[in-house]
Amino acid sequence: LAALLTQPLRPYQAEAALYAACAGRCVLADDAGLGKTVEAIAALRLLARHFGVERALVLCPAERMADWQARWQAWVAPADAGDAAGGPALQIVDLATFAADPGALAGLDAEAVVVDEPADAAHSPWAQPALQTALQALPARHAIALVRQPLDERPAVLQAVLGQTP
Repeated sequence: LAALLTQPLRPYQAEAALYAACAGRCVLADDAGLGKTVEAIAALRLLARHFGVERALVLCPAERMADWQARWQAWVAPADAGDAAGGPALQIVDLATFAADPGALAGLDAEAVVVDEPADAAHSPWAQPALQTALQALPARHAIALVRQPLDERPAVLQAVLGQTP
C-alpha cells in the first residue's frame, strides 16, 4: 500500500482497504472521522493494481463531491491518477443524479463502485427499494458502501449492499 499512496495509512485503515479490495462487495462502517474515504481510495488503488480495475465510480452526496476529489488528489500521485497500473480512472457522481435516473449510470461501465451514503440515513439510497435494486444492478465487479449511521438498526442495508434480498 505504501507504494500506491502518497501518504501512509494507519494500521486499521490498511486492514480495511485490504478487506474491501478482496471482499468483492463490502461495507465500511467506521465511526466518523476515522478515514472511510481514505480506506476506499486505498482499496480502489489495490483493485487497480492487483485486480485490473481501470474504471471506478463514486456515488456520494453533493456536499461530499469536493472532499472526494480533494482526497483523491491528495492520496494518489498525479502521474498515477488515471493510469491503469495505478489508477483507476475515477468518476464522482452526485447521489441525487443517480436517484433521478439510476439507469443512466449503467452505461458508465465502472468495474468498481463506491457508495458513500449521506449522514442522514433517511436519505440513503439503501433506504429506497428502487435505488437498492438499481445499485445491485450496476455492472461492477466490486462494490464498497461507506455507511455513516449504525447498521444494527438497519439490517436491510447490510443485506442490500451484499446483494442479498431481505
